[in-house]
Amino acid sequence: MLTYFNYFLTYSFCGFLLETIFAFIVKGRLESRKCYLISALCPVYGLGAIAINESTRKISGSKTKTFFVGMLAATVVELLTDLFYKHVLGMRFWDYSKRPFNLWGSVCLKYSLFWGLLSLLLVYVVHPYVEKNARKIKKGTSYAFMLLFIADSIISAFLLRKFKTKHAVNYAWIRKAFRRS
Repeated sequence: MLTYFNYFLTYSFCGFLLETIFAFIVKGRLESRKCYLISALCPVYGLGAIAINESTRKISGSKTKTFFVGMLAATVVELLTDLFYKHVLGMRFWDYSKRPFNLWGSVCLKYSLFWGLLSLLLVYVVHPYVEKNARKIKKGTSYAFMLLFIADSIISAFLLRKFKTKHAVNYAWIRKAFRRS
């Protein structure tokens, strides 16, 4: 169980880095892409990576199957994550409703194809390295990160639900919001 938590944190952090770099390339400026107040994490990537790895474990001999199964697994995770944000926290981190071939603005074909490409990179390049090293993390370290993560999740969920915007996990935005209230 702790190993999966370590995978989740690793891939959520990698997703944060990927999102930050992507935003910088596309928009030409740095912007916050994290989903938690304290931690630099994007949980859809952590959950997506675990879903990809688990769903492709028995078919990893075929890159074509890995692409499509990984794409489907990650797209389902992205859909469920967006629905959670929307219906439980009352806000959204992304909205693909203006993109072609989208489902409820939660997922779209373009990013599903990217998930497929990321699946190949994950299964054949990244995960073998992460898997080997994640098992070396001491239990005490994992438990300490777990406690921090739980506290951060509670605080972040409260702020996101209260303000109903992804900016609620940005320190500068919060300072301004609390000064106004």
